[in-house]
Amino acid sequence: MYKTAITLTLMLFFVLTQGKAQKNDFAYYDSLTYKLYLDKDYRQLIKKGKEALDAGIDYYYLRMRIGIALYEQKKYRLAVPHFQKALSFSDNDIVREYLYYATLWGGEPLRAQKQVKDMSEALKYKLGFTGKKALSTAIDMASLIRTSDVPAEFDFPTSDAGSQIIPRRFFNMSLSLGHKIGDGAAMSHMLTYLHKNNEKYTYDQSYNPAPNDPYYPYNSDFNTNQYQYYLGTSILPGKTWNLVLGGQIATFSTPVYEYADYWFRGQTQYGYTQSTYWDFDFALSGSLVKNFRRASVEVEMAIMSMNNVFSFQPSGIINLYPLGNLNLYTRSRFSYSIKNGSGTFFQEQKLGFKLVKHLWLEGTYFSGNVSGFTLDNSSMFYNGLEEINSMAGGRMIIPTNKKFSLSLGYQNRKMTNYFINSADSNIKSNGLELNYSLYFITLQWTL
Repeated sequence: MYKTAITLTLMLFFVLTQGKAQKNDFAYYDSLTYKLYLDKDYRQLIKKGKEALDAGIDYYYLRMRIGIALYEQKKYRLAVPHFQKALSFSDNDIVREYLYYATLWGGEPLRAQKQVKDMSEALKYKLGFTGKKALSTAIDMASLIRTSDVPAEFDFPTSDAGSQIIPRRFFNMSLSLGHKIGDGAAMSHMLTYLHKNNEKYTYDQSYNPAPNDPYYPYNSDFNTNQYQYYLGTSILPGKTWNLVLGGQIATFSTPVYEYADYWFRGQTQYGYTQSTYWDFDFALSGSLVKNFRRASVEVEMAIMSMNNVFSFQPSGIINLYPLGNLNLYTRSRFSYSIKNGSGTFFQEQKLGFKLVKHLWLEGTYFSGNVSGFTLDNSSMFYNGLEEINSMAGGRMIIPTNKKFSLSLGYQNRKMTNYFINSADSNIKSNGLELNYSLYFITLQWTL
């Protein structure tokens, strides 16, 4: 009985002293963080605020002070969880506005758009939301030019028929549109036209060319056209998850020349007629993205058929945001292209940063020795016959205002072009390493 009384007394003393300490800690941290907030000492405010959270103290104003401190330091991705927690304590326009912009400027526009439906009408009016709007519209134009010479003599095989098509230049134009399809879901469309000017060298031991054949063995103006349509969907299945599905189909035409006789002005004439051969390629992909405060991790799977070759392409992508915003970011992609029973590894690295108020710089480097592949959930489509060895370049991103941005870029491409066997496209020879320069401009705006 005596021991029991002592135990109960000690337990009561512990509870009372702990309760008093907790009360003192609350008053201390509430007063201190409020003063630091008024003084705009955001670094100390974040430090002391985290101390309070570690001590088990958590309430609306503490979360708002920490969130605003991170927000003012432009650490938007780090501020989001604090505003979300503050919202659970008190749902009001102030926290919802902060949460919207922190999410938007943290690099998640779709997740920011999802929050609009829960805003008050007054806040919607303040932020300028008048219903469903296009997320983005863009026009992209690019021109690629070969900068290295092709050897005058070709080492054609002596037994197998085939051809070597070497791009000289191309012009590419794309129009894209993104729009909401519901809360937490958006769809993007892209139409692309690609005109490519090539040189074609043909060898066929059994072919008996007509006199003065202008297309055999060398055609200096072998032009092809390609029309592409891309459809992508982004879905938010959870607070930190993104699901992206994409697919693209490309229909392309190549000229076919046939020597034939025809009746003209009362006599038989001989010449060449041109017809068009149509074919198509496609790619389908899906990726699952997990977002963290300073990073996101993505797993992407793609299947495709390009130039009558079927392939499978798994990828892993890591995005890093060291400052908690888009003022500095990196993107690392690691992919493996599997086709015809063998695989090829390729990778892409990207680094972007804010230089001044209205200027971001972004550099990219790609390496791989690969052909027939896609990037960015099948929105980037590489179906040329040549292998891409490397792509290195960069762009300037100039956001003139909240609704319009301009990008100017340059890229150097090193590609290996092959003589391809007509009967079996896997048989290649006469590899030529060529350099190309790509110039592009992108205009993007919000409607």
